[in-house]
Amino acid sequence: MLKNFLVINLCLITILQFSNLKTFAMKCSDMLENNEDINSIYNVELAKVKRVSDGDTIVINTGGQNIKARLLGIDCMETNKIHRAYRQAYENNLTIEEVLTQGKNATLELKNLIKMNNNLVYFKTMGIDYYGRLLVILYDKNFNNINDLMQQTGYCPAYVFAKSKR
Repeated sequence: MLKNFLVINLCLITILQFSNLKTFAMKCSDMLENNEDINSIYNVELAKVKRVSDGDTIVINTGGQNIKARLLGIDCMETNKIHRAYRQAYENNLTIEEVLTQGKNATLELKNLIKMNNNLVYFKTMGIDYYGRLLVILYDKNFNNINDLMQQTGYCPAYVFAKSKR
């Protein structure tokens, strides 16, 4: 019992050394002799993706419930001509058509990444946003960070949120 506690704490310290959860998972699994359940070790859950709304929002089914989830740390371009799309065009010196094209490409990219995993993903809940969506980090079956993969496409810039002034 104490040995497992120490190994898990060592794993938590080790995470600071790895930017990729896959590397972290392999390192920790090497340290654990009894092959504990990966979900409990890394605090992730398995879910089926029911729908991709856009490049940074999905609907997942977990525990028999459909839940809307927002990928944390990225902000993909919009797919419809709404106020926010015009703001993205202005802020990024793009036409509205370029914003919409990038948004649609981001949506297709996320759909492809999820389809390659048979619509199953691991997710780690990091909070809840203003609209009641889960804020999540998604991982594929090999524990590649899907949020990071989406940012690397160029369609989804990093999103840093500031504290509300309210």
